[in-house]
Amino acid sequence: MSIISRTGFVAVLAGAVIFSAAACSSSDEGTNTSSSPPPGGSTSSASAACAAGGDVTLTGIDVTVDGTTRTAVVHMPSGTTGTDPLPVVLSFHGGGEMAENRPEVDGFKTLGDQHGFVSVYPQGLVGDAGPVSGVTGWDIEATAVDEPAFVAALLDELGAQVCVDESRIYAAGMSNGGAMALLLACELSDRIAAVASVEGAALEPGCNGDPSPVPTIAFHGRDDTIVPYAGSHASGSGFAPVPNVMAARAAINGCTGEPTVETVGLTAERRSWNDCTAPVVLYTLDNHGHAWPGHPLPISQDELASYIPPSISGAMTADEFAANMLLTNIDIDASDLIWEFFDSTAG
Repeated sequence: MSIISRTGFVAVLAGAVIFSAAACSSSDEGTNTSSSPPPGGSTSSASAACAAGGDVTLTGIDVTVDGTTRTAVVHMPSGTTGTDPLPVVLSFHGGGEMAENRPEVDGFKTLGDQHGFVSVYPQGLVGDAGPVSGVTGWDIEATAVDEPAFVAALLDELGAQVCVDESRIYAAGMSNGGAMALLLACELSDRIAAVASVEGAALEPGCNGDPSPVPTIAFHGRDDTIVPYAGSHASGSGFAPVPNVMAARAAINGCTGEPTVETVGLTAERRSWNDCTAPVVLYTLDNHGHAWPGHPLPISQDELASYIPPSISGAMTADEFAANMLLTNIDIDASDLIWEFFDSTAG
């Protein structure tokens, strides 16, 4: 399906506009828990499907969690044998988006073919955007849906059908989906080897308890007016400043002191925290709004604005909202850098 669909682009709107951030805790309603061994730092942990040869043509997965059917789109890399354990990248869409549209936006499908990893695009359930129907997203506040239980069940089913390396399961996401990836670092640190957030760190709900260190990378534009880099408490949004969120993540990961700041080209800074048990990196981008770096949306501003209702755009006009979604830094490619980061953390 083309991503230039009316539902697709009403959907790509910011997860942050639809879902606010609160304390990180999963619902007690979930009954699905992981039955697979944790990664444990091993170089390879073959899933159950490897012994008999996994499905090399799988395109989707259905699982039932708390009586609700959940789905995910799957892309198997070309040349897969079915017996060699493959890494997995989970890619979580933004609030309102559809999983089937993500492969054409984030480029992980193509990267998976090049580098030999399975791309999995889970579908969110919850959301409310006034007159917009079919809005979907991630319940990072655990008010109605146990999202970690869904991901655990999804990984169980994936490993039963596909030969995967269970020590190399990664999670990335955009906006509300980026916050979802960060949530998994809190809630499923025994199964998620590294996480990446694009324009979603300000939505990060925080970790309760005593979470384990998980390698973390994030990207955020200084010009993002939808999920502001500096944070915002206007209208109860509760967006935390991105540097504060990443500093808190660095503390969890055992980092010490201030981060090292490096200039990347003319339009980006890379902050790398030091002496960490697990690395923490933040790319701060100039000339970049609420978008995926290196991957501009293929739609005109007028057309995109025509799909944006006042209930989502809020204080901004639809035209301003669309312009911020289309303001894309192309000096770096977030997808390439995310995979390089994930791959570099492999045991």
